[in-house]
Amino acid sequence: MPAICVLVVIFLGVVYSILVYAAGGYTIQFSGLGSRTMFGVSFWLAFLPALILPVGASLGRPIGHLSAVLMLVVIGAFSVSLLQNMQPWQRTWAFEQDLLKRFPIDEIMPHLDSNTLILVDAERPEGNIEGLEAFWDISGALHTRFPAMRAIHPYPMTIGPPLRAVAAMANFSKFRSAWDGQGLSQSWCAQTSPVWTIAASTIVIWSYQSGKLEVRSAPFSLGCGAAG
Repeated sequence: MPAICVLVVIFLGVVYSILVYAAGGYTIQFSGLGSRTMFGVSFWLAFLPALILPVGASLGRPIGHLSAVLMLVVIGAFSVSLLQNMQPWQRTWAFEQDLLKRFPIDEIMPHLDSNTLILVDAERPEGNIEGLEAFWDISGALHTRFPAMRAIHPYPMTIGPPLRAVAAMANFSKFRSAWDGQGLSQSWCAQTSPVWTIAASTIVIWSYQSGKLEVRSAPFSLGCGAAG
């Protein structure tokens, strides 16, 4: 009876974890960025190995031995799944740390004021989890890593209006970045309307791959095949 009660609790915990995400419009995903939805489910499933052994032992020696093997199989399956899902996250973390390590803060600081936006040209390697993708990701990372920026930008971003931020990711292969001298508008390649517009009177573009630093003074449109 106690084992059945525990199983019911585990089942209800799994169902509740799924419903919480479903209420927010999310579906449970087993890999990629969406695998974060498995946190609650994984918590409850972690109790299964601890339940298998005592239940098997209470049913006699043959069943007890079988339950021990089954427990090891379950633990092994969970471990393999964990290691596989960790790899993209680990690669993304390494990419982000390398980007911040190579970021030329000393070269950028002379160009930086409260109306300057840094456009970072650094696309994550294929197969990695989305990390520094949106302007709030890269702005928060730079603002945290380089205290000197805080004298100019007290906050990584301000909602406004107008919207302001320390930096934005270029993502030229999937994002169009257009600057008119007053604000940087970014949109998906398949769309014409901007996803957001960040106020900025000066744009500093830094390439992660080449290390090139460029201060733009004339309006431009870059990305999605545009080069101007």
